This record gives sequence, structure tokens and C-alpha cells, in this order.
Amino acid sequence: MPAGSTGPPPVGNANFAWLQHIVHHLSPTGTAGVVLTNGSLASQHSGEGAIREALVKAGLVECIVTLPAQLFYSTQIPVCLWILTRARQKKPAGDGRTVRNRRHEILFIDARKFGSLVDRVHRELHADELARIASTYHRWRDGDAGAGIRYEDVPGFCRSASTNEIASHQYALTPGRYIGAETKEEHREPFDETMQRLGMQLEEQFAEGVLLEAQIMNSLRALGYRWNAANSESRQIGEPFVLDGPCMSEHVSRGPAKTSGEEALSGRTGDRLPAISRDRFPT
Repeated sequence: MPAGSTGPPPVGNANFAWLQHIVHHLSPTGTAGVVLTNGSLASQHSGEGAIREALVKAGLVECIVTLPAQLFYSTQIPVCLWILTRARQKKPAGDGRTVRNRRHEILFIDARKFGSLVDRVHRELHADELARIASTYHRWRDGDAGAGIRYEDVPGFCRSASTNEIASHQYALTPGRYIGAETKEEHREPFDETMQRLGMQLEEQFAEGVLLEAQIMNSLRALGYRWNAANSESRQIGEPFVLDGPCMSEHVSRGPAKTSGEEALSGRTGDRLPAISRDRFPT
């Protein structure tokens, strides 16, 4: 496939220019991996969708892997890995194995949750995560010829989709369209143990609430305010809290009467907004 034979790439975006260039230089048995922005997976701008469709129909797209953000020092955006190959028919692999025919399938792998931050802005993938991605691809590619565990779709991580299914999605190659959600493990904790655990957590939260309330009361007293417990007990949801004060600071005084707008906002009339007197902050 000569470069540009699937249509001219858009001006100002080299994603598909690179893909076409690399495909053009692939040998008949060659395979290449290309890192691109995630926009290349589903964009329709300026003929990009048509180029992506042509690559899929030609059987050149082997696998798509979405990766997490912050993998590079030059950019923090998430990226994806395109694996392209001309050799998708059943053939000897050169080491005694025979890889299967994958011409009408594409493997999707979602590795966006992989890796961990090694500093504030840089993430690295762990060796076991890289091994999982590679082994998943190899098991899918090799089929029964692969050594060890056979390939299986894993919800939330990987899935092999047919080109017919991909065509029904207008040749969008975003893995999330095909892989689905991760399977949640069944909750097996006995009900009595669950209630006992939650009851202990609730007691701890109540105790923390008492401490927090005491801290708030002390802070209010330091500002010269006193909590009006009688009014708070009858307070309805959405009504303002009632504070009596200031009562201890000579620098805090009642401000001017509320305007009608302020009364409407608070839902109360006759109160005055507390204000800081000018002599507290001399000019």
C-alpha cells in the first residue's frame, strides 16, 4: 500500500501520514508498533475516518492498546499503540510455531489503569504489566500454537472483535467500545459480619463527629459567637443556622439592616448581618 493510497491525510495532523508511511515500508512479513494520540482512534476530521476504514478493510490493523496519561516527559496526554502487520494469514512463525489467521479480527487492550506515578508528573508501567500486555497479544495471535494459557477475552481489559462488528461502529477503534466494563467480584461477606463491620465504622464516625462539633464550638466562641441549641433543634433542612452573638469581642459589631434581597436569601427577617468594625483594621 503506497503512502497516501488510502487518501491524503489532513493538513496539520500527521497521525495518518505516519501510519501510511510506516505501512508503505513494511515487508510482506513485517510488523510495526506506532504510538499515536487517542484522537486517531475515532476521529472523522478531514478524511481521517476514511483512512482508518481503509486500513481496517486492508487487514493491516492487528491490535490497539490504550495507555495511561503521563508516560512521556514531553506531553502528559494519554496515548495509544497501533500494531500494524501485513502477515495476518496462517503461517509458520519461524520457531516451530504456526500463528493463526487473524485477518478478520482486531485485538483491543485497555491498559489505561496500568502504571504508577514515579514523580508528580511522570508515570511508569511496571514489568508485570508490560508482560501481561505482551503475553495477551501473543496468546491471541498464536492461538492453539501458543505455549501455556490460551487467549480469552477479559471484560475491562481485552477483547477480540470481528471486522464486521467494527464496521457497525463506523470503524472507530476505541477499545472501550468493544471491551466492556470490568467484571466485579461477587460480594461474599456474610450479612451479620457486614452489619457488625458497618456498625463499628458508624460508632467511630459518631465519635469523630462529637470531636468535630466541639472544635467548631470552640472556634465560634473564640470569634465571640454562641451556638443557639434551642433554635437548632427545630431547624428545618435548608434553613440557616442560628448563632447568638457576637458576645465577647469588642471589635465585632452588628452591621446595617439586611436589604430585602438579603432577607430573601436567608429566609429570615429582622436579623442584621454581623460586620467587622472599621477600627479593627485601621487604614
